[in-house]
Amino acid sequence: MQGFPQELAPPNLQPTSFLTPAAQVRTNAPSVTVISPNLKLPTVHEWNFTIQHQFSGDFLISLGYVGNRGTRLFNIYDSNQIGAGPILPSFLAMQQNVRNGCAASGSGCPAGATPAAVPIVQQGIVNATFVNTSTTATDIAQNAAGNFATRIENTTLAAHLRPNQQFATIAYLDNSADSYYHSLQFVARKTFKSGLVLALNYTWGKSIDDASSNPVGVSAGGASPPPPPVRPSTSTISA
Repeated sequence: MQGFPQELAPPNLQPTSFLTPAAQVRTNAPSVTVISPNLKLPTVHEWNFTIQHQFSGDFLISLGYVGNRGTRLFNIYDSNQIGAGPILPSFLAMQQNVRNGCAASGSGCPAGATPAAVPIVQQGIVNATFVNTSTTATDIAQNAAGNFATRIENTTLAAHLRPNQQFATIAYLDNSADSYYHSLQFVARKTFKSGLVLALNYTWGKSIDDASSNPVGVSAGGASPPPPPVRPSTSTISA
């Protein structure tokens, strides 16, 4: 029929090309969630030991220990965190310049002051205008090298501070978390002939874990909570 092509043009893209999107600055790059291919079911072991003694006068004392151990618990973290290591020499040089009364880039120094070279400016990764902004001045004053590195990665790809610049965050779910719980539980109870019962309960407990929230959004007996936020990349240094 007129207006319809006799044949379709051959494809000019490989399907696999969609699996490797072009590198983008962090603010425009997509985020992705990845599940470990070796994901296993979490395991929780529980144990307890209790001693009770009944005294005369219907008075009872109970002393017990309760513990549990969680292994292979679900954990989620950003495997594409920004690393501030490559820009630390530049950040230290910027701090030195500010202490000497210069602009962070090393320009505008007072008489007698020798500016420190800033590698990321010399290499053209960022320009002097970016380094001399008031936002950078705040990062310098607060030793916030991690925040400065994030701003660079939001602006340019030249610094290569993310392991994979095709994505912003790569939330990786695996079994790297575990937990411990130990508690000492004390109960004293007195029963009167009238049926009145007085009880005193005390629990001393200690819980240690490295993934307190539920990363997979599964909850028993209630609404499913959202996955926890991916841990941000931050670095703080002292000059």
